[in-house]
Amino acid sequence: MIYYKRDGTVCTAETWAKDFDKNRIVRQKLLKNGIIVSTVFLGINHSFCGLPLIFETMIFDRTRTELDIGRYATEQEAIKGHNKYVRKWKKIFTKKGGEK
Repeated sequence: MIYYKRDGTVCTAETWAKDFDKNRIVRQKLLKNGIIVSTVFLGINHSFCGLPLIFETMIFDRTRTELDIGRYATEQEAIKGHNKYVRKWKKIFTKKGGEK
C-alpha cells in the first residue's frame, strides 16, 4: 500500500500514521436540515486508475446514512468539491421546503 502526505507526496506508513489523526479534517459543515458535509484527508489512494485520490467528501443524513461522495487528488480540489456539495445539498432541501 502507498501512503501520502497531505501535499500529495509519498511517505512511509509510520509518517502517515503520525500525521493522520491531527491532520485529517479538511472541512465539515452541518446544514440546518441535519445533513453533514464532511471532507477529509485519507492519505491512501482510493482511485482505480489515474491520479491518487487521497481526499474525500461524504454527505450523510441525520441517521448517518451515506447520501453522496466525491474524491479528489489535491487539497485544493477537495475544498472546491466540499463547497460544491454544500451548495448542492442546501439547494436540494431548499426545493423540498427545508433549509433556506
